[in-house]
Amino acid sequence: MTGAKWTIHILLLLLFLFIFRISLYSIKNYLMENIEELEKSIELTKNLAYYDTLTGLPNYNCFIEYIKESELLESPSGLVMIISLKNLNVINAVYGNEDGNQMLLRTGEELKRFQSDETFIARVSSNEFAIWMRSLNEKYDLEGKILAILNVINQHKETEGTHKIEFYTSYAKLDVTLDTALTCYQNAQIALTYAKYMNSETLVA
Repeated sequence: MTGAKWTIHILLLLLFLFIFRISLYSIKNYLMENIEELEKSIELTKNLAYYDTLTGLPNYNCFIEYIKESELLESPSGLVMIISLKNLNVINAVYGNEDGNQMLLRTGEELKRFQSDETFIARVSSNEFAIWMRSLNEKYDLEGKILAILNVINQHKETEGTHKIEFYTSYAKLDVTLDTALTCYQNAQIALTYAKYMNSETLVA
């Protein structure tokens, strides 16, 4: 093989390696971009699956998972409290969804003040918020926390302005010898149904 042919072969080989390297770089960039998009898509899907888009609070799915996990932790006591906006459907029908959404946002913001290691708050349906409270020690005052939350939402009811906000509330205490956290939530839902039926603002299961 002549020197000219060797030169052509070497040039072709170098050209091939150059193109191959560029292709690898392009493929790497393509994969990285798609991985980032995939991660964003997974994060978005997770947010949609576990968080309420209006208030930013955890939703029903997230709440149920959380209380199931938290009951595995040692805790002397616990309870589930449910807060339901009485007149949300009426306000949505008469004044529009924007007014109803503002009521939900304000209520959610008020309840967020109570978020802590002992308290987990979620919006579990269109007009209901659920609160899981567990005592990390015997001195933690669950009853006092309930009264504080009721006091806040009652103040909220009086100061909202154009539309009067009223609430149904219920709660059920966790009996670790009989209940799981999930049955505790179900008991609170039953109590809420009775509260609505009896037109009683608060009912204890």
